[in-house]
Amino acid sequence: MEDPQQLSIDQCFVHRRAPSRRRKKPGRKPAPRARARVRHRERVPVRKEHPVHVTLRMRRDVPSLRNPRWLRAFRETLARGCERGDFRVAHYSVQRDHVHMIVEAADKKALASGMKSIGSRIALAVNRVFRRKGRVLDGRFHSVVLATPRQVRNALRYVLLNDRKHRRQQGELLSGSEAPDSASSGRFFEGWKERIKAIPKTEVARPRSWLLANGWQRGGGPISLSEIPGQPGPTARLTSARSATHERRPREPPPPSRPTARRARLARPTPQAGGASPSSATTDSAPPASGSKNIWIIKTATPTTMQQSAMLKVGQTYPPIRRKSRKSMTSP
Repeated sequence: MEDPQQLSIDQCFVHRRAPSRRRKKPGRKPAPRARARVRHRERVPVRKEHPVHVTLRMRRDVPSLRNPRWLRAFRETLARGCERGDFRVAHYSVQRDHVHMIVEAADKKALASGMKSIGSRIALAVNRVFRRKGRVLDGRFHSVVLATPRQVRNALRYVLLNDRKHRRQQGELLSGSEAPDSASSGRFFEGWKERIKAIPKTEVARPRSWLLANGWQRGGGPISLSEIPGQPGPTARLTSARSATHERRPREPPPPSRPTARRARLARPTPQAGGASPSSATTDSAPPASGSKNIWIIKTATPTTMQQSAMLKVGQTYPPIRRKSRKSMTSP
């Protein structure tokens, strides 16, 4: 066995690492075929008068949420946590891998704490019913603030009839009108166009905001069970029919403005000093001779408001400005 030899300084720096350079796109790369998530940005302000449409999405390894056993467990846990302080759940719809809700919150803090409670209840129910462990929710919840009656009506139509939308996308032929979706709060909804006996609300809270209670009907009237979210509703068809039958008229120019008393007063010629005629105000005045008073006459007869405020008064005498000499400025 040979004796170990000591390396020289040059041999130690043979395998020196090259200086690192900053990459163009640092950070962890997304997984292949990953779904877009809600970015961690500041959420828009929330007011108690405006409902919020929120969406919770599940991970890919979570079984379908439309399982009858899980729906039963979800209804029980939602009935206990649908209203807590300044947060309440008014409507919901459960799909295979996501849940839609229309909630009311006093501010952003109440919305965040309320959705944390709902998310934890959903996750515990999923792991308990399907006998699994691990994460359930896929990122943050998506939220949209509803500030007008039309927005609230479209959100109600989208949430309560979301099952019809997905079945239509899968190519299923839908009948004219069906019963409300059993995996939603449609059976508690009282704004259907068809006559359906609504049962007392046990899983959701009663809305308190005017937009979600009654004001949404100003955005298009009652909702029909035959509507399909994603297609133009009755209000959109009515608007398109009106635009097709009525021609757009060309915009007429605005009428000319009438002269006001202030404009007529400013348009009058200004009298000159020494009995000069008004026409002399529009002629060029010669510079004052030596020894004479510094009197200047403005040539403009109809000045604007800003010019009139900055003009010198006709006939006013101004003494010559005496500038200090350098000696007087430097002397103590």
